[in-house]
Amino acid sequence: AIVGAVMPLVAVGRRLIPIQVDGPTARRAYDYAWPLLVRNLGIAGVIYVDLLVIRHYLGPAEAGRYDVAYRIAEQVLILGIVLEFVAGPILATAAARKDAETLTRLYRLLAPQLSWLWGLGAALLIVVAEPALTLLGAKGVQESAAVLKVLALAVALRGPTFIESAVFEANLLSRWPTVFFFLALGVNLALDIGFMETTDWGLMGPALGTIACFLVHGLLREGYMAKRFKVVALRPYLGVVPALLMLGIDVAAGGALLVPLLAWS
Repeated sequence: AIVGAVMPLVAVGRRLIPIQVDGPTARRAYDYAWPLLVRNLGIAGVIYVDLLVIRHYLGPAEAGRYDVAYRIAEQVLILGIVLEFVAGPILATAAARKDAETLTRLYRLLAPQLSWLWGLGAALLIVVAEPALTLLGAKGVQESAAVLKVLALAVALRGPTFIESAVFEANLLSRWPTVFFFLALGVNLALDIGFMETTDWGLMGPALGTIACFLVHGLLREGYMAKRFKVVALRPYLGVVPALLMLGIDVAAGGALLVPLLAWS
């Protein structure tokens, strides 16, 4: 149905605006686009992997509590698009000119600072987690807030990936980032099931699996960036420090995570 609706528009568009596309350009566009499409579809699957595992082991009510926390974390990530918009045009111009120095300066002077600001935002998410869920009228506020505070670390880890995505897009790289994503997704699934089978951590198991997923994802991308572009790509990931510190303060102050964390020990 979609193809049937789109094809007439394409035919009309070609008559109104003649477009000439040579074979090598079309091939390059295809080689770049299909891994990107697969990865974008897979990103939507991260939450459903967690929810399917939780629903199977803990039931739909617990899956709903986890879903509320995850959705809030995902809404925060929408702001990360700003990081891509900041770096994207600069990097695209530099890539067209084959100017490697621009990327080096970006990772030396701008990327770490942007990632630290992003990490401070993730730390703020830990502070407002419980009030935000209460305001939204969520059920099981304390349990969902504990999950959201842990997922704030995943939010912090994903900050540098927005800058990396701008680099990959500017240089038309999509295959390896897609491979890295699905490797990390496999880690997430394996840990979700492993935690459910071997521990009584409840919703904390999938939350920790998600953190591990994005940690592996970040390390793989960082290694690729360092090897291909010769930049210190690990430095922006230090932006997770503010969120880690805030989470530690929350636990020390007897926050919502205190009871679950003590139960693990």
